[in-house]
Amino acid sequence: GIRIILEDLLPNMLSYIFLYFVLLLAGAMLSEAGLSMIGVGVTKGVSLGIILYWAEAMDAVRRGLWWWFIPPGVILVAIASSLLMLSTALDEYFNPRLREE
Repeated sequence: GIRIILEDLLPNMLSYIFLYFVLLLAGAMLSEAGLSMIGVGVTKGVSLGIILYWAEAMDAVRRGLWWWFIPPGVILVAIASSLLMLSTALDEYFNPRLREE
């Protein structure tokens, strides 16, 4: 049982496990930021979601304080997009059917 899993299945599944981990990382980061932004996440410490929460709580958009909400939003989008592009590139590398001739 275990020998078959370790010798036959695991080497073939490692690339898919890694791809799934990258996608989960992007989802977890966006989930944490979203929950912190609406005030449900962890309040101690610093995160992009908490920065966005305080920007919204202090009415930064209406007051024209763009530097409170634009940089954290851009950073979130940049990191999530980078992880998704990394996942796509790794999928093309690991999946022989997606490789271009």
